[in-house]
Amino acid sequence: MKIYKISSSDDFSEVFPNLVGMMKKLGNPKKYLDAVRENKPLKDLWFEQEGIIQSKKQVADICKPYSGQLMLSSIVRDSLDSELATYGEFLPVTLQGEKYWIMNLQNSIQAAGNNSSPDRSDKDWFDKITFKEENIRKQLLWTTSLDNDNQIFCTHRFISLIEESDFKGLKFRPSLPAT
Repeated sequence: MKIYKISSSDDFSEVFPNLVGMMKKLGNPKKYLDAVRENKPLKDLWFEQEGIIQSKKQVADICKPYSGQLMLSSIVRDSLDSELATYGEFLPVTLQGEKYWIMNLQNSIQAAGNNSSPDRSDKDWFDKITFKEENIRKQLLWTTSLDNDNQIFCTHRFISLIEESDFKGLKFRPSLPAT
């Protein structure tokens, strides 16, 4: 079974939540930063805010702006909600009057074998993360605590959902196969 790593395509502009504004409004950002670091839900700390566009390129339908998070247009969310709802929480962001959604992934899966304590002196150790097939067989999206839930991994089934709907903004890089 092939595993893929998700990143944003360079061909589209990413949409980011205004985290600086959020930190100022919260007053004490420690709760938010701790929740992100510990891969906990953010819904109790979140408020709808105006998003930030990365560049003047066409805005992506779906992108990966931050660690362990995807940004979805309302069309993507509406189309994939039944498939994605169990993998995380959706947090609202507005961009020029249109609703977007941060999908904060809450599906962290333990890495397999020797990857549970990698040689971090190896500059490519992130590329050597793999998972047991029985742990990911029924999954679409996940992160791993091995890299502090930063990278997002997926199976071909998720790629098919994105490609069949012709959603733009992500690229998928093959990782090591499941063991």
